[in-house]
Amino acid sequence: MSVLSDCINNNIVIARYGSFATISLLTAMGIAQLPIFFRYKTISGIPSSFFKYRRKIHGRIVGVIEQESHASYGKLKKQERPIICLVRHVSPMGRLMNRATFDFFTRYSPTYSASNSKSSNFLKNLLRVEIAGVTVPPHLKTKVGDGDWLRSLATSRTSVTCTLLSKRISNIKTSNTDQFHSSDYTESHQAVICNMTYRPANYIFRSDLASSLINRGQAGIASGIHVEIPLTRTVDGSTQLHDLQADAECLENLAKLEFAAAKEAVGMWSDSYVRSLRPELIKEVEFEKNASFFSKTRRFIRGES
Repeated sequence: MSVLSDCINNNIVIARYGSFATISLLTAMGIAQLPIFFRYKTISGIPSSFFKYRRKIHGRIVGVIEQESHASYGKLKKQERPIICLVRHVSPMGRLMNRATFDFFTRYSPTYSASNSKSSNFLKNLLRVEIAGVTVPPHLKTKVGDGDWLRSLATSRTSVTCTLLSKRISNIKTSNTDQFHSSDYTESHQAVICNMTYRPANYIFRSDLASSLINRGQAGIASGIHVEIPLTRTVDGSTQLHDLQADAECLENLAKLEFAAAKEAVGMWSDSYVRSLRPELIKEVEFEKNASFFSKTRRFIRGES
């Protein structure tokens, strides 16, 4: 003890500042664990109850997944493909940050050290979020509706609110004999399916992101609230009647917006190939635009759709 005491006395300045640094570090680590600083870094970390009761989480869009890069999607050109955003979940304290402050605190994070959105570093600590009710537009022959607007939201680190609907997981059991036995396939097909809202520039109220994509002709409508993808399944979704009715109403509203977008020929609807994929819709659009008042009245009286 006397030797230790002499050592401390001989290095009193170092011992003093070392003690202060240790206390400060432990205090900072303790504060970082408070709920106001907590954020979800992985999908598996989000409780299942959050999906069942459709809780909301907040974050910022930082990237958009290019669906054509996935071989499993490219094999079937007519298969529906979800629109997937990369979202960084923010803590309650993080919600108070503006764009400049957010960039300052995340500048040296591995998440933003890579410019390539396909790299593992870029995907670290980000949530893969599928936008509910919409699909990637069928721009197979043209670049019409290629999602430039959505990518601009990611570039701007737009703040979003995500209503959790369900979770997509791999439907493959990991074994040495499985075709996909590495973790890459499992991770690339794990996502959360959400209704997303954002606040447009110079607006007070939030807007639905899926509706905005449909309005711009940069998305199609899915056959259900979530896209069916082979070798995956959705779990933890709500089975409450009022939630299912809300999903059906959401798809109906998107269908009305799609009709208006096709009528105005915006985005992908200005391309003849895309219009040829939906002949029934285009037929109704042409009738609405060109039919006489008498024809419309006669259809209404007959109750024709």
